[in-house]
Amino acid sequence: MEKILKPEQKTYLILCLASGMMDGCAGKEELKADYQIISRIYSNAFAGMIRYGFMPACEAKDGVSFLTLDLEGGVYRCPARTVKNILKAEFAAVEEKLPKAAAMAAEEEARLAAELKNREKRGKPGISSETGQAAAEPVKKPEPPVRGVREPELSMRAEEETASSQDTAARPLPGIFSRFLPKSKKQEALNAAPAVQPIQKEAAVPDVIPQTAEEECGERICHTHYVMLRKTYGIQVTGPYMIQIWPTEVIEMYPERLPSAIFVRAQAPNGTAVCKVSEGRARYIVLEIDNKQFNVFGFWEGGKFITEVAAINKTASIFTMSEEVEQECPEQVSDVFLDQFRSREPHRPEFFVVPVSNVIQEEGTVPIAAFIKVRDKNYPVSARGSGNTLRFTYENVLSEISGWWEDGKFVFAVRPVEEE
Repeated sequence: MEKILKPEQKTYLILCLASGMMDGCAGKEELKADYQIISRIYSNAFAGMIRYGFMPACEAKDGVSFLTLDLEGGVYRCPARTVKNILKAEFAAVEEKLPKAAAMAAEEEARLAAELKNREKRGKPGISSETGQAAAEPVKKPEPPVRGVREPELSMRAEEETASSQDTAARPLPGIFSRFLPKSKKQEALNAAPAVQPIQKEAAVPDVIPQTAEEECGERICHTHYVMLRKTYGIQVTGPYMIQIWPTEVIEMYPERLPSAIFVRAQAPNGTAVCKVSEGRARYIVLEIDNKQFNVFGFWEGGKFITEVAAINKTASIFTMSEEVEQECPEQVSDVFLDQFRSREPHRPEFFVVPVSNVIQEEGTVPIAAFIKVRDKNYPVSARGSGNTLRFTYENVLSEISGWWEDGKFVFAVRPVEEE
């Protein structure tokens, strides 16, 4: 197939297959999880066809603007806001050729903003599923062609959003895609597990000065998961595994849950630590530490950062997982907030550096984790230097990274290391 079909033909096949699968899942409570995942696949294929030059038409339904594609005798439709979010800057070409679509999208955005403002005044968070962004939905023409697909009701999307917002015990659901879903936001610790004392941020070593009442630490944006593993058929308990998650992007005030690029540092009970960062379009991380495997997810939903950790493979089959989650995130966060953690200069590598702890050290610096981006490739830095520094070599020059708190913000510096 790789040699026979062109890229746009393969994308069309994905669009066609996804629309048929959505039609088979629509209205079935037990396949609701599959419907949500297939809907995302469908939306990306729809946007892909536009990238390949297929110009859509536009229409409105129940106050929501949709784009439609007439392909091979079948009509496919997708919410304009979903397509705009996927195409980003490329969507400008669509708006230029379809002024009506731009006007309808602007009207929809204004209405949603007004509704969100009214809800905030009433103190009722959330978004109306009937006027918010609906799932991607294919429809049939008046005279159904062979490849036409049935349009799922918008009300089903409302039920999905209501169900996904509930904080219930962990989503095992039937269906071929269910195993790829993250588990619930937080599991209740097992009663049989021994009481776990909170992990100290840093070991009590001579160069650590205890934090005093008048010392103020800066704001961090980090979720820390303390994970315990108990053998399913036994009493042995392992842990805690400390998994810290930072977002490397901020998706502001988007009402639906969207995956986020993330940076992860994990530490095993034996002290082993590993760092990983999501690559390319992948928005989750497969983490392996101390022969244990986890999937780590990050999301943005309505301006709120959400994280999930799930045991996978052999770890999931042997152990039952419980966790406690510690969340550090400002109430109002924008992409500008991340500028204190990154450095972007022309013709230089990009740096992303975060504080592992906000404990103030005697020499002023704090333990850090970092990765470097060179030509769209991310490289976590793990080599430790003196004190709380990390070292790396770039273009045959040895350099080190250090970080500290200054006036309530995190600051870091990259300096060449003199020959020792």
